Amino acid sequence: MDKARERLAAFREAQAKQDKIVEPHPKVAEKVVQSRPVSSAPSWDLLDALPFRFWRSCYAARPGLTLIATSLTYVVGQGFFIWAHFGSVFFVFSALITICLGLGQRAEGELSAYSVFNENCERLPGQMTAEHFEPDELGLRNNMEASHSLLLNEDALKDLHEQRRPLFVYEWLRYLDKILPVTHNAELKSIQPKLIAQLHQRLQAGVGPPTRTLLAKCIAKTYSLGDIYSVTATMNLCNDLLESKEDSAQQLSVKMAALSVLGALYESLGRLAGASYQDLFNILTKWLSRAESQVRAEIMSMLAKMVKGLGTGGAKIHKDLYKLVKKYAEDRVMVVRVAAVECLTALVPVYVPMFTTDVEAMITLATKALDNSNYECRVALTPLIDRCINRLEHLRGYADALSGYSVGFLVKNYGVRMRPLVGSLRVRLYTLTSLLNPKCYETIFAPLLRELVADLTLSDNAQATYSTSLAVSLCTGAETTLLAPWYDSTDQSILENSMNASYNGSVGSPEFDSTSTVSSNAQSLSFCWPEPLPVEVRCVDLAVVNYGRVFPFISKKHQVQITEHFASVIKEQKNPQRQFVIQTNSICAIVSALRTISEHKGFRIEPETVTKTIFEFVRIGLMSAVPTIRCICAEAIGRLAQAVGDAQYVASVAQFCFGKLETVRDVPTRTGYSLVLGCLHKHVALTPKLCNVLANC
Repeated sequence: MDKARERLAAFREAQAKQDKIVEPHPKVAEKVVQSRPVSSAPSWDLLDALPFRFWRSCYAARPGLTLIATSLTYVVGQGFFIWAHFGSVFFVFSALITICLGLGQRAEGELSAYSVFNENCERLPGQMTAEHFEPDELGLRNNMEASHSLLLNEDALKDLHEQRRPLFVYEWLRYLDKILPVTHNAELKSIQPKLIAQLHQRLQAGVGPPTRTLLAKCIAKTYSLGDIYSVTATMNLCNDLLESKEDSAQQLSVKMAALSVLGALYESLGRLAGASYQDLFNILTKWLSRAESQVRAEIMSMLAKMVKGLGTGGAKIHKDLYKLVKKYAEDRVMVVRVAAVECLTALVPVYVPMFTTDVEAMITLATKALDNSNYECRVALTPLIDRCINRLEHLRGYADALSGYSVGFLVKNYGVRMRPLVGSLRVRLYTLTSLLNPKCYETIFAPLLRELVADLTLSDNAQATYSTSLAVSLCTGAETTLLAPWYDSTDQSILENSMNASYNGSVGSPEFDSTSTVSSNAQSLSFCWPEPLPVEVRCVDLAVVNYGRVFPFISKKHQVQITEHFASVIKEQKNPQRQFVIQTNSICAIVSALRTISEHKGFRIEPETVTKTIFEFVRIGLMSAVPTIRCICAEAIGRLAQAVGDAQYVASVAQFCFGKLETVRDVPTRTGYSLVLGCLHKHVALTPKLCNVLANC
């Protein structure tokens, strides 16, 4: 340290000599000043004008009377200029005059505190500048780096002036933070007890915010890189400092430093620093109730670090911490609100009720926290919501998360009112997917299929009886005459077919879609009639279309499972009307899928299990008493034969139908198998021999 002081003294002496060398001769300086263009301008002081001198002389003789007269003059003048619509201008000039009168006047030869107003920018004697500050600071920093020691030079610290000691400590901590990661483990362990003692002294002395951050980082690095045998002593020291009830500014800085140290230790050591976390939580809970806003934010930031560090090891405080922090998520002070949200975000991975039983409360809390929030608060809320959703998705298959995954409260209380809105959302989603290439969203086939099957089987509403309106359009052969005998025959065919008992279409109305009046095209009848269908029917129609687009891309195993699911749902229905509409929707969806497969050369139904499952499911509908079911089932078998693309399979299906026609005598069944033979002939062209057999039946 003596060498450092000698080096610093030599530097100052050299600097003083340099200042003498560069100082110009008085005559030279005078010539330089006279050569400036500014000196040629006449010198005139605004404050020495006659009105200002008169006012100052009056104020010196009678200050009270002068102020009263000045105030009255201002009030009268302000009133006059307000009447003249120049009140703002008079007010600004009055303010400038008041400032000028309050500046005072320097005596002859007196220097200004601002060197820029003095001749040759002369400074006041003893004024500190950057030239005085930088050499000292650089000298201290270079001295620390040259010493190659991690310990604080306490002798040098004592020799410094009181105002320079915080800077010395800060530079030491900066150097320590930089050198600790590259220090050999053996060297660090040899001096660790003394280094920790010095850091404890700085902790108890109280430091400012930048220094306490460095202090916390240095203590945490010392324990993480060296031995941790004394970490308990550091934790207990911090706890003792936090327990102090003294409210002075000095003690507050000590508490904040201890808080920073604890946060850094939990963040770097995790469970290794968690021996007394319950005691610490009780201390912070008491302090939080009486602390100011900034201190509350610091406490909750430290609690977030503690939760992350301990993980599931801190389960004993998670419930109480959740209750404690939740009320601060709506605090009017944004920094407190942000800290509370960050603490809640840290709790999500380790406290299960937040994303199960309390998920509705969390969503409500997040909504309230957005009220009158700023940008930082909104950014902090996004990870909280994302983490809750991710945990729900991750645990959806576990029993302890089922109650949180199904938001029964919202459905129970608002389900009826939510259905039209949910239906509209589904219509928009299905419309979008129907316009996109299925490969664009193949990663979401599984959840999309679940929603499509739910809409087709009406599983979301036990009383719903909405049937698709696409049954007629899916039938392409002579069977359409059974469903719509007026099909394309006359101008009033749409109205006539709607009156037919076998017609399965729905009647639309503009009230179901208010935008149809401006989005329809009057040049084409198909755009304005039929009118918009109910949201529920449109949703089922789009589900049929999307199911047909997605079905060819899913695995054969899932194709069989979904078809069997359709059959089981229909079998379990007790309500005949509901059973009919679910059967209609399911068969229409299968027809849509088979049509997609048959119309694309790259798609074929090959496995016998898929073909057999679909055929058995559809064959039951051929015996139905409802013409609509028989027609779409016949279309489904014709499309199935086309999708298989095997002449032997076509012959076997035709022979099966011939056998049924020979043995069955009831009209509905014979009609159904006859329609199948007609659809087979339409889609795959039966051989002349089979056609003759059909004619003789």
